Amino acid sequence: MKSINRVQLLGHLGSDPEMKTSDKTTIANFSLATSCLKETGEEIVNWHRVVAYGKLAERCSEKLKKGSPLLLDEGHLETHHWEKDGIKFERTVVVADKLIFLPQYSEKSRHADDQQSGATPSQQESRAQEEKSEEEPTASDRQIWKIRKLLETKGHSKAEIAELLEPVKTKKQATLTIDRLTKEENKETAAAQ
Repeated sequence: MKSINRVQLLGHLGSDPEMKTSDKTTIANFSLATSCLKETGEEIVNWHRVVAYGKLAERCSEKLKKGSPLLLDEGHLETHHWEKDGIKFERTVVVADKLIFLPQYSEKSRHADDQQSGATPSQQESRAQEEKSEEEPTASDRQIWKIRKLLETKGHSKAEIAELLEPVKTKKQATLTIDRLTKEENKETAAAQ
């Protein structure tokens, strides 16, 4: 019988990647937080140990830091065993095979965008004040997951989904996107019957 060992996670780094070199291979270790909603609406956070090897580990070192959003697009579980002082230990980790480094919007990137667009200092200040007054909570991992699943059922590729998810930053944007995709799905289902 064939078995499957596949992991896909979307979350945020809980720590900067810890870098090591072993047998001429670069290794990156980091924690990834994901969340899910209970039926009561309570959000539960789960922590996963992730390991990347070789060139992927080097890219983790360059691109990731604590708080970075990350899509672990393909990975698998691996259990490590070791013994110390006569005590046996075991830890299951997620080995990353493919990662998608998601953009993280910050004040620095906003400032860089303003400078590249040629915005005057007064325009930059006006934009900053508008953004502060319009700040909303960011979209939850659960909302992003729901959007991803709806887009997958519509036949979008992983690259298309990542591109379509990029502009969804706030809870309000995520809710509107979920509503729109659900309505489209319901119309397609009704038309098929």
